[in-house]
Parts: sequence; structure tokens; C-alpha cells
Amino acid sequence: MNPPTPDMRSTTHRVWQSRLTLVLALLVAGLSLALAHRHSLVMDWTATARHTLQPASREILDQLEQPLTVIAFTRDQQLAKTMASRMARYQRHSPLISFETINPDRQPAKAASAGIDQDGLLHLSLGDRTETLRQFDEQSVSNAILRLNRGRGVEIRVLAGHGERSITGQSNRDLTHFASALTQQGFSVSSYQIDPAGAIPTDNSLLLVSTAQSRLSGTEVAKLLAFIAEGGRLLWLGDPGELQGLKPLAIQLGLRFLPGTLVDPAGMQTAGSGAFALATSGAYRPHAITRDFQLTSVFPLATGLSQTGNRWQATPLAIIGQQGWMEQGDLTEAVAFDPQHDLLGPVTIALAMTHQPSTGVSDQRPAPQRVVVVGDGDFLANGYLANGGNRQLGLNMINWIAGDDHLINIEPVVAADTTLELSSTHAAVTGLGFLLIVPLLLAATGGIIWWRRR
Repeated sequence: MNPPTPDMRSTTHRVWQSRLTLVLALLVAGLSLALAHRHSLVMDWTATARHTLQPASREILDQLEQPLTVIAFTRDQQLAKTMASRMARYQRHSPLISFETINPDRQPAKAASAGIDQDGLLHLSLGDRTETLRQFDEQSVSNAILRLNRGRGVEIRVLAGHGERSITGQSNRDLTHFASALTQQGFSVSSYQIDPAGAIPTDNSLLLVSTAQSRLSGTEVAKLLAFIAEGGRLLWLGDPGELQGLKPLAIQLGLRFLPGTLVDPAGMQTAGSGAFALATSGAYRPHAITRDFQLTSVFPLATGLSQTGNRWQATPLAIIGQQGWMEQGDLTEAVAFDPQHDLLGPVTIALAMTHQPSTGVSDQRPAPQRVVVVGDGDFLANGYLANGGNRQLGLNMINWIAGDDHLINIEPVVAADTTLELSSTHAAVTGLGFLLIVPLLLAATGGIIWWRRR
């Protein structure tokens, strides 16, 4: 037998090299398939990340501690696929979410137990709490999960009957939009008038008091004082000017509203008016309400606060107006600091206050009573709520007062901006192009093709 020649050895080497390459390629393909089966990688290349969850939605899912069951009740297979695709975004972020589709015609008992009365509904259940949605966009689903996770939310009673800021009015000074944001977070919000014959409820509730336009009666003020003495939780939105009978409440809390209106040169430079004060990231003081809060808040027509007693533990939330002052006169375009009358800044714009109730006969230490007082009610009003961090700061205050510290800085999910704003010139050019130029081009193209075919 002749020994292998160099050419034969080279050929054998190439054959084995090809076979080894094929085996390695198959091995890599098999490993890739196994990894793909165990792990999924989804990349959203759209400009607005339309196919992935917003950061607020992901924060809501991070708070889940028990399984969330989502059922789509529909007969339409295409709608079922759409629901499954949208819920897959949530399942990719949280393993606690399960999803299934049920045809209510085939499983009427399950549909009846879930209270399903029409086709195309999304049913969510978390523990013993449930919610049914007729819309299943991200805004609706994420806010529903937030409400379910909160459980039975604290009832927020908004004082009314004296010209306070309304939760149903549409004027710039009212609180309608803020009330809507609170409802999205799972709170129950209602107007409340003090009953002279009964006490203001303190269980699972908090009271929101804004500046009144008429003076409260002595009986009403006494009810408010008793409410605080009995451990009631309060958000007090003050304003420059008269307290309309609420001075005893300020004394009971150990605080004082400073006279005058805050003038902030930084706000004056930004807004062109001395009535606007700004709280930037450097103005906030360490507290659960302001933790990781980096947004600029706007306070129009604000006043400052100072602590006068030590019965309550008070923490400033924001100190603003480093170069400003408390103007004692009218706010005019030529407003300027008067050292003889005005108070030099900076000033505290908001205080978070706690008080430890007595334990009584029980050995269990009760939760501290919580109150927040702000020297401005406009920052949560309809006209200014959308400015900077105003809405989020207000929600943080409510969450802290309610004892839901873990939900601070988690805001309701808002619909993505899908509108296109055009100037009148651009709109006219666009309309002219689609209505006239494009049809003429199509007609000309058709005419040229017809002429050439002749």
C-alpha cells in the first residue's frame, strides 16, 4: 500500500476541516436556539419607543409583590392577538403577570363570575381586588395596575363651602386636574363640607384645605382643631393674605404664614413676572417627599412659612428665593426690594410635619400623624399643574401623608404624544400638496405612460 502523498493529506485535512466547521456551526446554532428559548431580547427602534413600556409603567410593575392575573374576554381572534401582544410587554418586565384569552361563549361561567357583560373586555385581578377595562392602551392598563396594587386607597376630602378651590370647576384656580391625577392613582376624591353636628372623619382619610374666600365660622374652625387633635391627616394649601379664620389651626400646628408675597428674581427672569417663584433641584431638602426629585416646580403668588413651636417635628421641603424677598406692597412691573418694609429671603415654601400620638393603654406605638403645609395653592391649580414638577410634587405629598411612601415618585401614566402640531403656513403647504400637487403629479405620470404606450 502506497503511503499518502502530500496532496492526499491536504485533501483529507480540508475534508475534516469542513466537517468540523459544519459541526461547530450546528453546535452554535443549537446553543443560540436554546438561549433564545430561555431568554428573549426585544429592541424598540421607534423614535418614541412606542412598542415598549414607559418608565412610569415599569416603576409600577416593580411595586408588584403578588401575582396579577389578566384575562381578555373576546370572541374576536384578531383582537385577542392584539391584547396578547400588548400584555406581552408587561410580562417581559414582570414574571408575576399571567395572561390568557377566554371566549365568553365557550366559558360563560367564568365570564359571569368576572362580571363580563360585553365582548372585548380586559379583566385584571390582584389578590381579592379586580378591575375591568374597556380600553387596553398602556395608560389604562398601567394606571389600573397602580390602583389595584394600592388597594383601598385613602379617601381625600376637599374642604368646600367657603369659595375654596373646587375639584369640579374648570377655572385656572381650581383643582380639577389634580383631583383627576389622584383618582388615577387609586384615591377616592370628594368635596366635603363640615357638618356642625358631627366630627370630621379621620379613619382612612385625609383632608385637603385650600384658601377660602369667605371666613369659616367658629364652629367649623373648632371641628378642624378637633380633627387635628384626634390624629387627622392634612394637606393645607395656603396663599398670601388673610387666613379666613384659620389662624387657630396655624397656631395648633406651630407655624406662621409670613406676611407679603414672595418675589423671586429667578422666577422673574424666567416668567417675566415677580409673582413666580421657582424651586430647582438645589432648593429641595432631604425628605421622603423630595427623594430623587430633580424637577423644577413653579409657585405663583406664594408666601413663606416659619415654625413657631416644637410640638410638631417639621422638615422644610423646599427653601427658595435665595436672592428674593417678601414683598409687602403690590406686585408691579417695577417691583423692588425695600429694606424698610420687605423681608429678605430665602424662605421656606413647604413644610412636612409629623406628630407622634400618645400610646394610651396600648403597648403598640401608633403611626405618626402627618401634615403638609404649602405657602401656595396655585402650584396645584389647573392653570399651573402641568408646569415642571408641580403635579409630581403634589402627588408625592399626598402619597406621603397617606403613608404610601413606596409609591412616591410613581406618577400616573399619560398617553404618549401622538399629535402633530403645524404652523398655519406649514398646514397650508401640506394641504395644498396633498389636495393639488400630488393629484396633478399622478395625472401627469399617467398621461406620460399612456402617451408612450401609443
